Amino acid sequence: MAVGLDKGELLEYWAGDRGGRLLFAVIRWKPRTRGGCIWDGGGTRWRCSCFHQPVVRRPLFNKFVPLQQKHPELVESIGKLTQRAGVPIPAERMFPDGSEREDVH
Repeated sequence: MAVGLDKGELLEYWAGDRGGRLLFAVIRWKPRTRGGCIWDGGGTRWRCSCFHQPVVRRPLFNKFVPLQQKHPELVESIGKLTQRAGVPIPAERMFPDGSEREDVH
C-alpha cells in the first residue's frame, strides 16, 4: 500500500485508474469516435462527481455531530442571530464546519 496517502487520495487514484481503463477500452473499441467518447465520458464523470462528493465522500471522511454537543454557547448565540434575521435555524440542524479537526494539514 502507498505510504503517506490518505483515504481521499487513494479513492481518487482508484477512480482515475478505473476511468482511464474504461476510456482506453472505448477508444480501442471505436477508434473513429474517440473524440465523442472522451467528451461524453467527461460529462458523465462530472455529473457523477456532483452526486458522489456530498453523498459518498463527505460522510466517509467527516463525522457530522451536532454543534450542541461541543459548543452549546455558540448554538445559543447563532440561534439569537438567526431569530433576529428572521430565518430561525433549529439547534439540531447546526453542525461545525470541520475547521477544528486534528488531521487537517
